Amino acid sequence: MSLSIIISSILFGLILSSLVSFLEMSLSKKQRWLLAIMEITLGTLGAVSAQYLLAGAFGPVLLGLSVVPMTTGVLVMMGLVRYAYSKLA
Repeated sequence: MSLSIIISSILFGLILSSLVSFLEMSLSKKQRWLLAIMEITLGTLGAVSAQYLLAGAFGPVLLGLSVVPMTTGVLVMMGLVRYAYSKLA
């Protein structure tokens, strides 16, 4: 896998997880910056791992990136962070 695809998948995960985290933060009254940072970080890692594991296998491909697996990876990792946070807090 080339370096440009790795960087693109990191950017995709970063953008999508940041968008979801900050939209959620703007709707809630509490500002949980640590939770948002964890969601962004692990969402990005979810996108990169999904790109490695399922590259080109499912869904549309945009700029050499599999959109559906990467989106799923972001949302699953963010869900895991949210679940762990709810159990600890």
